[in-house]
Amino acid sequence: MPEPSGYEYFKDCSAVKEQRTEAEQKRDEEKAWSSGDWFGKRTWLLLFFGLVVLSTFFAILSLIIVSVKVSGMYSEMKELQDKLMLQDSQFKGNVPEEGQRNQMAGELSKLKTLVFEELQKTQGNMTDLNSKLKLEMFEELQKTQSNMTDLNSKLKLEMFEELQKTQSNMTDLNSKLKLEMFEELQKTQSNMTDLNSKLKLEMFEELQKTQSNMTDLNSKLKLEMSAELQKMQGNMTNMISKLKLGNCTCSECPSGWIWFNLHCYYFTTNSGSWHFAKGQCNAMDSHLVVINSAAEQSFIKREGAPERYWIGLSDSETEKMWQWADGSDYRSTPKFWARGEPNNAGNGEDCAHIDKNGYWNDNGCDTRFRWICEKSLA
Repeated sequence: MPEPSGYEYFKDCSAVKEQRTEAEQKRDEEKAWSSGDWFGKRTWLLLFFGLVVLSTFFAILSLIIVSVKVSGMYSEMKELQDKLMLQDSQFKGNVPEEGQRNQMAGELSKLKTLVFEELQKTQGNMTDLNSKLKLEMFEELQKTQSNMTDLNSKLKLEMFEELQKTQSNMTDLNSKLKLEMFEELQKTQSNMTDLNSKLKLEMFEELQKTQSNMTDLNSKLKLEMSAELQKMQGNMTNMISKLKLGNCTCSECPSGWIWFNLHCYYFTTNSGSWHFAKGQCNAMDSHLVVINSAAEQSFIKREGAPERYWIGLSDSETEKMWQWADGSDYRSTPKFWARGEPNNAGNGEDCAHIDKNGYWNDNGCDTRFRWICEKSLA
């Protein structure tokens, strides 16, 4: 699958960024209605309720004034009535004649009628005044509500226009931010490309330098090994020359024997017991093979496999106290026993031999195996 280009990667990032910006913008708008613009709405609401309260206050005040006036007029009429009644009583007490009393009573009744009519007229005027006041208050309240409705509509229109302006600014800012991010991404990719090229060049130069050093080291090592080999060949030549006795060259093994590391080895083809093999080797001025190193073990394994051969190792004198036929210290020489050996199976395995895989195994000394004789050229 091909890797996405820088622009496609930026488009994916921009889509996620745009969705996140729209969510944040919506959240900011909700915050603006619930918190940021709450101060303006609360101010207009307070102003509206203030006007309503003020109108109500003036209406109540007008009613109180009218009530006070009515109460004052009623009190004056009451005092006038009391005064007339007092004069009537005085008049009745001071005028003994019946005709005069009747005349005064008629005047008093006429005066009462005038006062009552005046009182009714005043009450009618008060009722008309109250109705007119209520009508004016209602019209003023409707006018105030109409003004508040117009004010609210104007406020909503201004807020909507401000919101559209904010959205336009946010869109421009988002576009500018996307452009800056894309340019920054391109710049970063260019820097990474330059850095990668520089790194590859440095690695190639370092590799060439390392190869040159390895070539020089290899040449130097070959030269040193060649000099050392020539030196060893010279030493071997000198050693062979020193070992010559008359017409006999002691570095040469007898016929049928195999030379290895200045020793001669004889691998028999006939079989016999371990003690018989030991006697045969002694008769040939040698001994059953004694393995002193891993190199010698490899040589015996290579030449002897897959046959079984007796070696010069046994614990026939003392169990688990193995001894080499030439008197070498068993504890100081390497061991190459097969897995799980020696196990002295049946309590009768006291002599060692090479198995078909080239490793050591203990077995009965009377078992018939081939054997290997060894003698030194030194």
